[in-house]
Parts: sequence; C-alpha cells; structure tokens
Amino acid sequence: MNVFWLLTTAIGSNGKHYGITFEHDAASIDDLSAKLVADEIIVGNQLLVTDDGRGGKLVKGRKPIAFTKLGIAAIMTYDYKCWEPET
Repeated sequence: MNVFWLLTTAIGSNGKHYGITFEHDAASIDDLSAKLVADEIIVGNQLLVTDDGRGGKLVKGRKPIAFTKLGIAAIMTYDYKCWEPET
C-alpha cells in the first residue's frame, strides 16, 4: 500500500478544507487518477497518524474511506515515512 495526502473541497457553510492521510494500492498519483476516472470512486483507508518525534508518522489506526472526484481539491504523495509498531 502507498500513502497519499488528500485535500478535500470546501465542506459546510464555513468552507473549510480538510487534509486526510490515506493508503491505497495505487502505485502513483497517475494510477490513482486513472482509477478515479474509470471507477468514479476511490476506496481506501484513512490513516490516523501522529508525529513520532523522529521525522516520521506513527499509524495509530485506520478507518475505511471512500470519495469521488467531486470531493477532491488535490491529491499528493505523502512525504513522511509512516510506520506501525509490531504486535
């Protein structure tokens, strides 16, 4: 799975944008965009992350997420290394 950062379009009367860290099996943003065009929906996992104090992000949990192109302002690769503690 690869990690991406999604910026949503303005939501609600206050017009706020939200950033979401999510994982998907697409190899790149181009692959993710092609899937969005073909299927009109993307399904993945929102990663609940926190700073690890070493320049990375600790994954504390996952939540299923789905979105369409109408809800997206931008998609970018996520520049932080994400990791999970071994169980």
